[in-house]
Amino acid sequence: MLWLIEYESAHWAGATSDCVVKAENKEDAVCFAEEFMNNEMLELYFDEYEDEAQNSEEAPLYDNEATFVVVSCEKFDEKHKYWKYKDSEYFPMVD
Repeated sequence: MLWLIEYESAHWAGATSDCVVKAENKEDAVCFAEEFMNNEMLELYFDEYEDEAQNSEEAPLYDNEATFVVVSCEKFDEKHKYWKYKDSEYFPMVD
């Protein structure tokens, strides 16, 4: 089963991002996509994380926190309103 996950940065305001994951259930989908979502947010907000690390006298503030927050996770099939975009760059498949 495919799942569409919408997520956003846990630390800075911005637009949401999406990814598609193959999993048996919603919880597994989020677990399988954690590394992908984390890396995407680190890349998207690289400058902000670097500034925080350089300006912190102690350990960087966000070192022990996830970089993303899941907004939604829903079944993604031919009945979904965004199914026609499933092969677009806006809905990357997480392997």
